[in-house]
Formats: sequence, C-alpha cells, structure tokens
Amino acid sequence: MEKLINKVLDDTISGYVWYEYRGSHWIINPDTKTWVVKVSYSGYTFYNYFFFHNLFSYMSLVVPGNDSYICNWLRNGLGFNVGEHCYPDYLPTVYDWTKDFEVDEVIGRGVIVASRPTSLRSRESQPFFENV
Repeated sequence: MEKLINKVLDDTISGYVWYEYRGSHWIINPDTKTWVVKVSYSGYTFYNYFFFHNLFSYMSLVVPGNDSYICNWLRNGLGFNVGEHCYPDYLPTVYDWTKDFEVDEVIGRGVIVASRPTSLRSRESQPFFENV
C-alpha cells in the first residue's frame, strides 16, 4: 500500500516547487499557491489537511489517522528530516490553522531549492526534484 501511496503523491506534486524559507522546507505549487508540507529544519512538520484529505479519500484513507504515510513519504521519498511531530493545519471541530501558513510570502521571499518536473519519469533514472 505504501508504494502505491508514494507513487500517487509523487505524481500529484508534478509542477510543485521546493522552497526554503525561515528555517523550513516547503513544497508549494506556485501557480495555484497550494502548499503541501512545511518541514522545519528541526523536523517539526505541518501538512495541508485539505490537500491530503482530498487525495487520500480516493484511496479510502483518512487524515489524520494515516499520517505515517505522509511522514514516511517525506522521509524516504523526499529525504526530509521529519521528526515525531507531524500535524495537519486543520482538524475538524478542534482547530483551524489554515491562515497561519504564509504561502505568498514563501513564494515571494523564499529560496527555490528545486522544482518537480512536470513530465512523468522514472525516479530511478532521474532525480525527483531538479535543482535550479
């Protein structure tokens, strides 16, 4: 199951960009301003609840509850240092931090580390992100 989820996640972020900004790694689609994850250098991680909720619903998975798939994909697939703290930006009836993530500021002031190719390629033969 994890390989399938990783493949779906990899394909879904085609066209997204990896930024570094204020001590964190971000994956954002600069065209739609959709952010996927924010991973601080210390490993503290937030993910976009609605991004993963919508995507995981096609695989009959829920978030939170399947956060381990997200964290493992970030660690093993993208090479991020993800710690024990991995939280959504929104938790129905509990909290809503969706407005706390400054996507426009990251796009405008962040440093682009790499971009995800828009063409589908084998990860074995090509790097997942292309350095810019």
